[in-house]
Amino acid sequence: MSFVPSAAAQATAALAGSNQAALAAALVALQNSISGGNLAPAALIDAILSSVGYRDQSVAMSTSATTNSTSFVDATGWASYTFNAPIAKTYVVHVDLAVFLSAGNGYAYFQLVNTTTSTNYAPADAVVYLPSGLTVAGTQLSVPKSFRIPVLMAAGNNVLKLQWKQSGGATIGTDISSTPRTFTVTG
Repeated sequence: MSFVPSAAAQATAALAGSNQAALAAALVALQNSISGGNLAPAALIDAILSSVGYRDQSVAMSTSATTNSTSFVDATGWASYTFNAPIAKTYVVHVDLAVFLSAGNGYAYFQLVNTTTSTNYAPADAVVYLPSGLTVAGTQLSVPKSFRIPVLMAAGNNVLKLQWKQSGGATIGTDISSTPRTFTVTG
């Protein structure tokens, strides 16, 4: 059982390049050089991914959509996102978006839904106050919002989508001129 430096270098290069097939092959070679084949490749991959973290990002332009619902409904102006989790664990989802007020005044509330695990995440800081008269030269201004949510993900594909609601008799919305919805997943 001798450690083969080239196997470690191959694994590191494959990890840096996000080449999953090359990574799997390099990890098997590394695992064999370290343990003589006694450590399951899946366990080695899980250990590495758990320790170094994982990152993925989805940016989607908004389309025109509004709601005056007082209960959570799908925010149809933003596309859902499928995140392929390498292992089952809690990841942090950072959400960036912008919303505007088209009538009334009040608050916009957001929640993230993992449709794969049928779990809703509505953090307390995912709220935007929208006062009436938020315009410049007759153009409605979008208010940017960012929030982070720890989300339990199953291994494999997880479909994430935003839902929204309002309070205070407002109509809230997004449109093409708003900033895009961005999900950044780390773990």
